[in-house]
Formats: sequence, C-alpha cells, structure tokens
Amino acid sequence: MAAIGMVISLEAHQYYIKVPTSSYDISGGYTVTDNLLANPLYNQSSIENPQVIYNGITSSINLSAQVFIELSNMSVKNFSLISQVSLASSSPSWEKLINTNITYEKVSTKGAFEIPIRINLSKELALADNIDIQLQDGSSVPVLDINLSVVSQGLDSFSASISMALHSTYEVVTYDIPVPISVSSYNQELVTPHTLIGLDIVFGYIFLAGAGLVGVVLAVLYKPRHGDPLEKIKKDHGEQIIEINTPPEESAKNLMRLEDILKISEIFEVPVFLYVPDRVFFVSHQGEQYKYELI
Repeated sequence: MAAIGMVISLEAHQYYIKVPTSSYDISGGYTVTDNLLANPLYNQSSIENPQVIYNGITSSINLSAQVFIELSNMSVKNFSLISQVSLASSSPSWEKLINTNITYEKVSTKGAFEIPIRINLSKELALADNIDIQLQDGSSVPVLDINLSVVSQGLDSFSASISMALHSTYEVVTYDIPVPISVSSYNQELVTPHTLIGLDIVFGYIFLAGAGLVGVVLAVLYKPRHGDPLEKIKKDHGEQIIEINTPPEESAKNLMRLEDILKISEIFEVPVFLYVPDRVFFVSHQGEQYKYELI
C-alpha cells in the first residue's frame, strides 16, 4: 500500500504553457514640414506637423510617410507600401483619385522606410474649382486625402491617413492616430514541473508506516545533498522554474546574475524557463527575451 501511495504522489502533473515562436510589429505615420517665408507670426523658419498652413507665408511644403517594421523568428517578408492621394468634396459629393504610388520592400528582421508624398496645393485647388464650375456648384470646400497602406501576405495590413481642407488662403490639416500592429504567435507546449509533487509527504508516509515519527526525523536529517549548482538552483527556486525543450532566441539579452532573471520573472509575473542541455535560464515577455547561462 505504501509503495502504491508513493507512485501516485510522485507522478507530476503535466500542463500546457504558451511558448513564443514568432512576432511582428508595424507602425508609422506622416511628417508635414511647412517651410516659412519671413513673417511676423512665427519666429522659426519651419513648422513640423502644423494644424493650419497659411499660403501667404509658406514657401514650400515637405510631406512624407514613415513606416517601421520589425520581425522576430520569421522568414523574409515582402511588403507593399501603397500611398494614394485623392481630392474629394462632400457638397456636392464627388471624389477624384490624383495618384497612386506603390513601393516594394523586403524585410528580414527590421526595416525603416520614408516615402515622399508629392503634392501641388495650388494645382489641386484649381482642379477642384474647375470641377465645381462644371458641376455648376461653387460652394464646396475640397479635401485632399492622403492614405498609406502597408500590406504583406499572411500579415495584418497597417494604414495611416492625413487630410487637408483646401481654402483659398489656408489649409486645415487633420492627422489620424494610426494604431500600431503588434502580433505574437505561440505554441502550446506540454511541460512537467521538475519539482516532485508531495515528496516530503511521501517520505513521511513511508517512514510513518515503517518506523513512526523517528523515521520522519531521520528522513529530514539525511536528505541527499546536490553538489551540482544547477541542481541546487532547481531545488531553491523550483516553484519559479519550468524546464522546456526549446532554447532561447539568439537575440536574447545576456544577464550576468541569476538573481536578475529571477527578479525580471517576478516583475513581469512570468515563469523562468530552463533549457537543460545548455544550462541556460531565460524569461520571455512581449517579444523580448532575457537569459542567464550557468557556466
């Protein structure tokens, strides 16, 4: 009976954990630079991302879109960066596509791209006036819409936009707040905690069955002692450590002390993984990994 009880108690409970396998992040936006003529309103020669552009004191406008892409543990991806400029009016309702530009980029790990957007506000305003005249309505306030899309097969699409309401003497600029894309993939991995469940209880039952309370005292006094530092760490921090058969990423940040790994684990409330073949402990959190290698 004691032997059966020992076997049942020593059978560790297995469960699944999520192990990060790959991730990607895409973000971006627009930069509008209003280059100014000498004027009594502003004390600088240019304004970045202005809310209003005054034509009378503007010498030129530089407009560009920025895209930032980061891939982790993924194969090289081909991205299409698509910018579209269109002119539209709500009253009367009409829309005209001015131009479309497509740029193709290949990303292996990280990519940062700047896409110049060329516009001619005087030309577009004249075009809007001509459309209104032909439609026999001269009351519209045309809006120049600029849209950016980042597309890649198998990944979510990212988009950002900016619009300019065109008046005869000034433009009102509206910037959207693009939502960055951050996606991680995980594998479900079956793990067995290395700490034997109820080991002290098992020893207690065995010695109580054989020799009573004296046997329990002897079991505590003569527990086997581990000479291997790895075994001592597993013994001291068993509740915080999980052994897995997946090594950390090559990009994992090296830490000098085991205490640092344990502290990061507590702060992020994530387990410490142990990859036994390399005697390396590591923590994964939001696409970043930190590791400590036991020498």
